[in-house]
Amino acid sequence: MLYIGLGVLVIFYGIYTAVIRLKSPEKLGKYQAMKERYGDNTGKLLHVLSYTVVPIILGAVLICRAVFFSV
Repeated sequence: MLYIGLGVLVIFYGIYTAVIRLKSPEKLGKYQAMKERYGDNTGKLLHVLSYTVVPIILGAVLICRAVFFSV
């Protein structure tokens, strides 16, 4: 049950950062810092991967672990 809850929480975090990045990116301080440091395209890609894609994949893995590999 812990893995399911944690997985859902992490997935919501990934979705939240995606929505905030689209609606008001100025609220994401690290997003602006990454764009300034690595350039617009690379900074955006790094932020999307690290704060949206990875959390959603991690959440899915945690949920699958809880469902398919529970003891």
